Formats: sequence, structure tokens, C-alpha cells
Amino acid sequence: MLLRHTTDRIIDRSALTINPAKTCQPVGAMYAALGVHGCLPHSHGSQGCCSYHRTALTRHFKEPVMAATSSFTEGSSVFGGQANLLQAVTTIFTIYHPDIIAVHTTCLSETIGDDVNQILQKTRDDKLVPAGKHVVHCSTPSYVGSHVTGYSNMIAGFINYFPQKTGTKLNQLNIISGWVEPSDMNEIKNIAAAMGIKIVLLPDTSNVLDTPMTGKHVMFPKGGTTIPEMVSMGDSRSTIALGPYCSEDAAIKLENKCKVKFITLEVPIGLKATDKFI
Repeated sequence: MLLRHTTDRIIDRSALTINPAKTCQPVGAMYAALGVHGCLPHSHGSQGCCSYHRTALTRHFKEPVMAATSSFTEGSSVFGGQANLLQAVTTIFTIYHPDIIAVHTTCLSETIGDDVNQILQKTRDDKLVPAGKHVVHCSTPSYVGSHVTGYSNMIAGFINYFPQKTGTKLNQLNIISGWVEPSDMNEIKNIAAAMGIKIVLLPDTSNVLDTPMTGKHVMFPKGGTTIPEMVSMGDSRSTIALGPYCSEDAAIKLENKCKVKFITLEVPIGLKATDKFI
């Protein structure tokens, strides 16, 4: 089938990058997690899965994408990956010192039926998570939905864990970003700043996947939504969800959890959508 659609002539593309069709949920979950400051995405599955997802993002953004993996073996595939994930959490906090580990599942761990919520609760009960550090998770089987679904599920995972309602309303607006480039997220912040509106943008991959070449590798770049910003989302006046497929589910969860009203708009690309956003 593929050979019938392969041309005999080799076309040299010197000024164009064509991304392969990656519609895997964990790709989206990894991209969303990279938009949170000090967060290390973690793929609960085999090493090959994690490498595949990192390669897809690295190839597109031309940036080193950092992520960890549970490194399933044949034994893990049969008996489950709890031991691998417990060891991974310990190793990651000991060596890499992230503020957050964002765990997303894969086909393999979902098919086995790993109860990731229970495993992560065990990491807290066993004091494997240092004080002031956090572990969040979401379910992202590759055989359901696409990379957009995974992106949405990861944002919802952050919403389930961080925002808190204190009863004191803050003069700020939540914006849950759709699947856009880091430059687009930066422009959303620029528009809000020009209008004098304080926002919390989640996720925010600007200054993470578009950093300058300094000759020095930084494990956790300065960009990304911070933990205090995510916590404060529960006291914001309202939420704008940019894109029904990427952002609406997280906005619904935030409204149910903290009673923050939301509206859903199109991603502000093009004149009509941008005017509506403003």
C-alpha cells in the first residue's frame, strides 16, 4: 500500500520541515506539561514510547525536549509498572530536582490496567515526594483520541491538582491556551498586557520551547506557568478557554471545582477570531 503511494523521484527539501502525522495522545500531554515551569513530563510506559514523543517535539521546535520514562520491560508488561514508577519518582527528584513530575500513561500501561492514581498516592504515603514538590497525572492511551486529546487531558490534570478557592477574588483572568506555538502564547500575553489585564496563561510554552542559543543547556528554562499562578486560578474572576477541543474540558473542571465561570472561544488566529478574543 505504502509503496504504491511512494514516488520514484526523490525531492530534496532544503527550506521546509514536514512533520510526520503524530496523533499520539502522550505527545500532546508532554507538550502541555512543558508549558508549566519546573515540570518534567514522565511517560509511564516503555523507553521507545518516550523517545518517539520527544523526537516528534524536538524535530518540530528544534529544542531539546526533556522527559522521563518508567522504562517498562517484559516483566513490567506482564505484572504492571508500579515498581518502575515508584523507582522513577525517587530517581527523578534525587537527580533532576523538578518542582513537578507530570505523569501521562501510554498504550501499554493502560492496557495492563495500572492504577496510576493509586501508585502516585503511594509515593506520597511512602514520603518519596519531597516537601514542596508535586506529582500529577492524566490518562492518555494512544488508541483513544489524538495528540489534542492528550493535551486537553494533561491540562485537566493540572486543574484537578493545583487551583484552590480561598474566597478572595483576584483581579485576574485565566486563559487556557489551545494547541498553539510558543510564539502564539507569547502574543496572547502581549495582547493582555497592552490592555492592562492581568492573566494566568496555562500552559505557557513561551521561553521554554523557543529559547535563544546560549551554548549552555538549562534543564528547566525560565518560562512556563508557575505553581503559585496555577493555585491562584481558583480565585480568578473568570476563564477564557481557547478552543473547545483543547481547553474546554479543563475550564469545566475548574468551574466545577472552584466556581470560576468560563466562556469558550476559537483560538485567536485570523482577524475575526482575534477581534472576538479582544
